[in-house]
Amino acid sequence: MKVSTSYIIIAVGIVVSFGIYATAHVQKYSTSNSSVAVSLAVGELAPSFTVQSIDGKSFSLAEHKGKPVIIFGMFGGCGECIPTGETLNKIQKDYAAKGVSVLAIDILNGEPLSTLEQYRDYIKADFPLVVYSDSVVRAYNLTAPEITYVIDANGNIADINLSALNYQQYKDELDKII
Repeated sequence: MKVSTSYIIIAVGIVVSFGIYATAHVQKYSTSNSSVAVSLAVGELAPSFTVQSIDGKSFSLAEHKGKPVIIFGMFGGCGECIPTGETLNKIQKDYAAKGVSVLAIDILNGEPLSTLEQYRDYIKADFPLVVYSDSVVRAYNLTAPEITYVIDANGNIADINLSALNYQQYKDELDKII
């Protein structure tokens, strides 16, 4: 089937427009680890919080005590967040029997709910996505996409990753604490 040139131009225009929107609404960030300051440290008690997912379900870190949790800072229009979300989706499925939960937190204040829903549907997320929560974003210093925290079963920070990891790296982190 032949795709018309006008459809391609429209599709490219939408992608470019969204990129401009996301760039204008996200603080400048660099993907180098040295540009992101993290105020929490490995071994510290993870700050407690309760948030609501885009599906209306409550997620409380305190209610997950006794089970590892991965907190993933992202935003729906982040192209780099797609492979990370897909990786964490696979981790969620493969480690669900061991009690591991993944939680994605939107770091973009004011991002439309529809954008997060599109992201969720695109990666077929089996983990909750949460709209921007100022208190959580500040507590965990989620200043750039793909920052992840691995919280152990005792509620302590087991690892902080300032950039995306692959499946094996997440698996190695989880296998240390399970």
